[in-house]
Amino acid sequence: MRKDHDIREAFEKIKNPKILVIGDLMLDKYSWGEVDRISPEAPIPIMRVIREEKRLGGAGNVATNLANLGAKVTVCGVIGKDENGNTIQKLLSTNGIDISGVIISKDFKTCLKHRMIAEQNHLLRMDIDPEPDSDNFQQNIIFYLKKTIPKCNAVLVSDYGKGLLNNTTLKLISDFAKNYSIPILGDPRRGADYKIYKHFTIVKPNRKEAEEAVGFKLKNREDILKSAEILRNRARLKYIIISLDKDGLLLYASPQNYKFFDTESQEVFDVVGAGDAVISILSYMLAANSKIEHAAYWAQLAASMVIKHIGVISFSKKDLLKRFDHGETSSKIMSSE
Repeated sequence: MRKDHDIREAFEKIKNPKILVIGDLMLDKYSWGEVDRISPEAPIPIMRVIREEKRLGGAGNVATNLANLGAKVTVCGVIGKDENGNTIQKLLSTNGIDISGVIISKDFKTCLKHRMIAEQNHLLRMDIDPEPDSDNFQQNIIFYLKKTIPKCNAVLVSDYGKGLLNNTTLKLISDFAKNYSIPILGDPRRGADYKIYKHFTIVKPNRKEAEEAVGFKLKNREDILKSAEILRNRARLKYIIISLDKDGLLLYASPQNYKFFDTESQEVFDVVGAGDAVISILSYMLAANSKIEHAAYWAQLAASMVIKHIGVISFSKKDLLKRFDHGETSSKIMSSE
């Protein structure tokens, strides 16, 4: 089909767009093990740790996704002067990511998400979060953004609400990107007032984030479309994309212009990282001036791959093309309204 050829070519022909990722840097630690007994001290399982792994989370995972796709990635964020911060720096550098925008602060505690998993079951997640106070490094961030944004093909804001991005900085990012006609994409924090993302090109909440923002459950397509219109108007966005985990995603421009993209995944092991996959692909393709429909198609294909795995994973351009060539055509996973 010619349509499938166009979709494939739109993705394959992209070379090395320059993308700035700004957001909350996190370290994801995984302890994998087995449970075969209950503790005599309390009615809790005892997990025998078999292996451990550290991966980039938050904005770091998005940056890794983009680097694996072939983009030239610069990351801006804050880490503490601690062991977890050192690990984040090393992982970013190993993936070929420019860390000139990473600020190291002795007053900042690096964010850690420690997941303990037995077989396919999450037993516990332990979080270490920074204090939400960005005054000490805000001016450094603004200075870096002013000199870096004009050199980029796209800006991706990965906002987990950990204290890095305040309203002033978000407005500056939006104004700068608009002045230079650079697409700006946002992955919003939970509980956000979407007015803080005013004039972004795209904001991409997941289902729960959208529900919290509009104040009602997204039980069906009518609810989803209603929420999309409310949020798009609230932030005056060009598009809003809502990730719907096993139900795919919605690309929404107006009540007359929207598409639902269905997923082929029958089993969902873990939705962690699916949103990062979506925003990464969208940024990668819009940085290369791809059609938004093509970008949304590939974003959903990437999410379909991620939710079949436990934990945050990354993927390459070759992986996605291989998945496409093994039958994941537009006629199978795309539905329009």
